[in-house]
Amino acid sequence: MGSACEAGELYRAILNGRPEEEISRIVEFYDYLEIQPLGNNAFMLRDEDSPIETEEDIIEINKRIVKLGQDFGKLVVATCDVHFLDPEDEVYRRIIMAGKGFKDADDQAPLYLRTTEEMLDEFAYLGSAKAEEVVITNTNKIADMCEWIKPVRPDKCPPVIENSDQMLRDICYNKAHKMYGDPLPEVVHARLERELNSIISNGYAVMYIIAQKLVWKSNEDGYLVGSRGSVGSSFVATMSGITEVNPLQAHYLCEECKYVDFDSDVVKSYAGRCGCDMPDAICPNCGKPLKKEGFDIPFETFLGFKGDKEPDIDLNFSNEYQSKAHKYTEVIFGEGQTFKAGTVGTLADKTAFGYVKKYYEERGISKRKCEIERLAVGCTGIHRTTGQHPGGIIVLPMGENINTFTPVQHPANDMTVDITTTHFDYHSIDHNLLKLDILGHVDPTMIRMLQDLTGLDPTTIPLDDKAVMSLFANTEALGIKPEDIGGTPLGALGIPEFGTDFAIGLVEEAMPTQFIDLVNIAGLSHGTDVWLGNAQTLIKEGKATISTCICTRDDIMTYLINKGLQPDMAFKIMEAVRKGMVAKGKAEKWPEWKQEMIDHGVPDWYIWSCEKIKYMFPKAHAAAYVMSAFRIAYFKVHYPLYYYAAFFSIRCDDFDVDSMIKGETAIRAKIEEIQNKGFEATNKETNTLDVLNVALEMTCRGFSFKNIDIEKSHAKYFLIDDDNTSLRLPFRALDGLGVQVCNQIVTEREKGKYISIEKLIEKQKDLIKDYAGQAYELASYVENVKNRVIDDIVLAATKRIVVEDARPRTIEIYNDSKLEKILDEELYHQDFETIYKLIRIGLPVMLIGPTGSGKSACASQVAKALDMPMYYTNNASEEYKLLGFTDAHGKYKETQFYKAFKDGGLFFLDEIDNSHPSALLSLNSAIGASNNGNIYMAFEDGKYTEANPNFRIIAAANTWGNGANRMYCGRSELDSASLDRFIQIYFDYDPKIEKSIIDDEELLRYFWNFRRIINDCGIRHTVTTRNIDYASKLKKAGFSTEQILLYTVVKELEFEDMKIISKRFEDEGIEPSIYSEEFKKMVLKKA
Repeated sequence: MGSACEAGELYRAILNGRPEEEISRIVEFYDYLEIQPLGNNAFMLRDEDSPIETEEDIIEINKRIVKLGQDFGKLVVATCDVHFLDPEDEVYRRIIMAGKGFKDADDQAPLYLRTTEEMLDEFAYLGSAKAEEVVITNTNKIADMCEWIKPVRPDKCPPVIENSDQMLRDICYNKAHKMYGDPLPEVVHARLERELNSIISNGYAVMYIIAQKLVWKSNEDGYLVGSRGSVGSSFVATMSGITEVNPLQAHYLCEECKYVDFDSDVVKSYAGRCGCDMPDAICPNCGKPLKKEGFDIPFETFLGFKGDKEPDIDLNFSNEYQSKAHKYTEVIFGEGQTFKAGTVGTLADKTAFGYVKKYYEERGISKRKCEIERLAVGCTGIHRTTGQHPGGIIVLPMGENINTFTPVQHPANDMTVDITTTHFDYHSIDHNLLKLDILGHVDPTMIRMLQDLTGLDPTTIPLDDKAVMSLFANTEALGIKPEDIGGTPLGALGIPEFGTDFAIGLVEEAMPTQFIDLVNIAGLSHGTDVWLGNAQTLIKEGKATISTCICTRDDIMTYLINKGLQPDMAFKIMEAVRKGMVAKGKAEKWPEWKQEMIDHGVPDWYIWSCEKIKYMFPKAHAAAYVMSAFRIAYFKVHYPLYYYAAFFSIRCDDFDVDSMIKGETAIRAKIEEIQNKGFEATNKETNTLDVLNVALEMTCRGFSFKNIDIEKSHAKYFLIDDDNTSLRLPFRALDGLGVQVCNQIVTEREKGKYISIEKLIEKQKDLIKDYAGQAYELASYVENVKNRVIDDIVLAATKRIVVEDARPRTIEIYNDSKLEKILDEELYHQDFETIYKLIRIGLPVMLIGPTGSGKSACASQVAKALDMPMYYTNNASEEYKLLGFTDAHGKYKETQFYKAFKDGGLFFLDEIDNSHPSALLSLNSAIGASNNGNIYMAFEDGKYTEANPNFRIIAAANTWGNGANRMYCGRSELDSASLDRFIQIYFDYDPKIEKSIIDDEELLRYFWNFRRIINDCGIRHTVTTRNIDYASKLKKAGFSTEQILLYTVVKELEFEDMKIISKRFEDEGIEPSIYSEEFKKMVLKKA
């Protein structure tokens, strides 16, 4: 073990002048001592608190370490402290550190890998002999002493289930005989044997048995399970009950007498298609209707032609059942034998792009988009933090110790939970241990609810129902016309996979007429560069149809085999295309394969399509999704009110209660109101719009909504009312009313009817202290509530409930004089008063909205209105930015957060979605200390600090905590524990403020249109309130309109993007006069 860099205890002891005895003790501990190049420690020359004043001081410390090595007989080694390989790579570290909030990011030390000659030059001041000793001789001695080790075990340790091979064989043949009779048809027997031999010989039988046990348990408990990935390509998976997708070629089957038809001309004409699309037929033997089976999916998609492709069985459990499925793995393998699969988060390309863009923006440096993208590539892939796979479970065989494979840990955001996660990324150990993917999905939950409501077994729903199929062509099956529902031409609203604007547009263009078309559409919609600019173009040009274009990965292999290519080559081409290796130029054999395709008559358009694809969906996955969607659509047609009850209960979060209960006219008006806002509509309004469109469809079909009733409403679910024509809204439909409060209301209701709102408040008082504003929402909407009691409710809700404690605490009630002064004299955001009220009563608030919308300015006004100091921190990229730290001299460095917590005041944490998990954990503790009666918190000064009663907190974020997105690349995910502690308010650009900032209406209108168009076109750019403020200042300073737009709107936009935006202006006929030829010339010159 070496003594490390300047942060090591030996260097620190020398630097801080520690006693000789202490230095001697430290030297004795280490195997060798380290010295480093002068540039590595030159940062101390800039540190006012450092005793280092000149470069000579650094040299003297290195010489002192060399002398200590001689005195104590320790090898001294020159090391580099390498953080990047080449000197020019410094820019990447600088950008990343700046993105993480390091103020000295631009003062980078030369931490690159030096050559031997460079290292000898660095230490020439020691003399040539000593320099050679520390750089070359001692370095090799240390290297020779080190043993070669691997951090992970090389051996494969799958779990053992006794007799799993025979068990799998028995399960499959029992199901096959029950389904196809005994003896089995040759096609069935041959496929089953081929798969079983491959699976068992490669040691994968235990995986199937595990999946079978999990699926059977879920089915037993009433929840269907959907398969993901290519596991549906396996007939063994079908026969063992893992998937419902039958991968055999299309065929007829008689469930009564076991007659099968694989060979008739009709059946053969459906090769490559779905059996359910075949015409209905009667059994020639017994006269019973024949069942139509098969999706024609090759097994090799799953395991390859040699059985050497590592299988991955992914399963979609109900999101309500997922945790139970995770727990059931402990029943199968034993307690302590299963662990959550760990992940290592790396810097994604979007996040890296954001870091680079933000770095140069903050420094006022203009960079072309291509240069930003080049630098982003160098930052991409840097490891950031550990995490947890959403559904991954690592299985440890009995008798093994997990620590011989990987360390384990509890989640960083909550060390008290019983979840244990592998510290190593699961990819590092998946060659050792089995990983199960047990994922959660809402579709199985919705199907379970529909089954409970109707009593209909969803597995009996026919997949060739003509009324359901018509939903993908028109709205006739719903009994309405497109103009009734705002011009939506299809009946697919609210159907999984097909209900989004993108999917509806795709369906319109593809014109599906059979189930296989829907499978193909699902494949196209989930792929990357498979539809847009690819299949869509081919269909428009008449070169292909929805049946002949490439839609799923399996299409490639089966098509090429039918063209005469060797199966193994066809498989390799499919794998390279579906992973995007061909499109990215990373498939070395593509020229050879391409020529082989040409030689076998593969058309040019097909090869062109292959070269575009970056990711492809497996056919089995698409088939499983469409089966689930078709079943849900069946309820929409034949059990409409039950469908809408399930849809609104399971799939929706944002409601407009007023419009919904008032009916069709009010819903139409609200939809039009939101649509007319265009780019001014908030995210919440956009989400509500999707819900309102389905609500409009429901009301047009003759159904209605009923208001919340204190005695009848459910906490979470929409209930079918007694009249069987309406849905009763649940309590959670109220904006801002938390699930905890909703559940508590229902729980208390069961104990006896509420006789008054005052009684309701009395029973909810413990919750009201945390959800103050929600009592008002409840009182405003529930039926049979008199207006006269609403003020009393608000009063009761906003009174601080004192926590029982040995030292009762009170909170000062502020007067509103300063608030009134701001309202009378200052410009304030439309949400300012709401935020003020929440902060006043002690609730933590998170403002979520786009950059430059005025979040920090609003927080400053809130502090001013409350007459309290404001403390500011720009993202807690490290925990010390909140808790502080003790410097080398033992002095505690206070932070803004510490001062607010201790002395009282409003703490504003900007960019909370760019904060480190450990910092968020401390923040959560502080909020708990302030609100939950635990009034002390430990800081880095080693003392417990009492929370000031007047400690308040506002956090700001650009995202909802879901991680990086197109606009905000450098953002991290926020865990639910952090989100749950805040009242979240969407904080959008305020048109009122923007109008008051600038007095040029045409210029302002240009800003607004520009903002809307870049959002519509998906261009990564922002037009903020801050930009409008800058424009106003530039206008007053005499800058031309063209200059103002160039500096505040165009900024770093590429000319190609400007051409797209300009075209949109022209197409919409709204190009303003200020978009002059002079302006165009300036943009071109800049580009």
